[in-house]
Amino acid sequence: MGELAAKVQFSTAGLVWCMVPPPAVLEIDNFMNNTMATLDATFAERTDYDHFFHQIGEAGNIIDVGAAVYGRFQVTPIVTSFTVTHFECQHMGFGVTQQTFDAMASYLKSSPILLPAQQLQYFAYSTTPDASGLNASMQIPFENVETLTLMFPTTTQQRTVFTYPCIRNLQMNIDDKLFPPTAVSTVTEIDPEFLVYQLNASDLDGTIEPTKSFIQSIVMPRHNSSGTRFADTSFDNTDFMFNFSLERSVGGSVFDGYTTTTAVNVKLQFSTVYTGSNDVYNIPDPNNTALHPPAPQVWLCRDTFWELGLGYVNYHNKGTPK
Repeated sequence: MGELAAKVQFSTAGLVWCMVPPPAVLEIDNFMNNTMATLDATFAERTDYDHFFHQIGEAGNIIDVGAAVYGRFQVTPIVTSFTVTHFECQHMGFGVTQQTFDAMASYLKSSPILLPAQQLQYFAYSTTPDASGLNASMQIPFENVETLTLMFPTTTQQRTVFTYPCIRNLQMNIDDKLFPPTAVSTVTEIDPEFLVYQLNASDLDGTIEPTKSFIQSIVMPRHNSSGTRFADTSFDNTDFMFNFSLERSVGGSVFDGYTTTTAVNVKLQFSTVYTGSNDVYNIPDPNNTALHPPAPQVWLCRDTFWELGLGYVNYHNKGTPK
């Protein structure tokens, strides 16, 4: 097959930040320096920092020293540039005799090897939500789509950090097919089946268990029983995804995902659960009521494949293996 090259791209926009819990920092510091230092009692009592991740470039709250006293401060870390100083790639191999090499070449000449792969496509609605919710449509082509994921950014900086939007009556209409069959709410107190639905769609209902942050991102309440938003969260809840499985969970080279011959209408509608300053989706920052979220996004996870033959490597982002 000749020389193979892999292209890896880095972006500062994908970086995240958070304040590490001070007790954890102290524990590591004591271990590394063989010390037994303790936290200042006043500092140890302060837990009103953000216990979750922010996208780089977004503001968040930390606890630090200011004017000789510990206080809560809002900071906005930014990264203007970075340098990759070390990069590793490990290849496992073994000695090959000339006879084996000739046999491999003969095989690849007539029978290319097909390797299943996946590709993620991104689309965003042109209509932004408002205080009442959203009713929007766009045209999207589907090609071997095995999973459709709805994402709800609350700022334009968000790339890998998402919280659940606290909405209800959510339903998609894809080419006159309803997903899910019955409208749901992302609030598990309203629709407990939403959790089960997401575990099934993410293949996390069997021996593979979800991470704690993924579960917390789906079930952690953002309001009290009266509908008033909580000022803070006790655990990281920034792993929210709303998945729709469009293919049997078989994987490999089985390509039976959702495919259309042309671009089809993809309609999304939902309404808010709470209004005014308690609407954590439309007003993500109660101290900045002018800040509203951008349009929701649709991510399509598509089945693709590589074709490895004698002297060539081709990537197929359409079609199915023959």
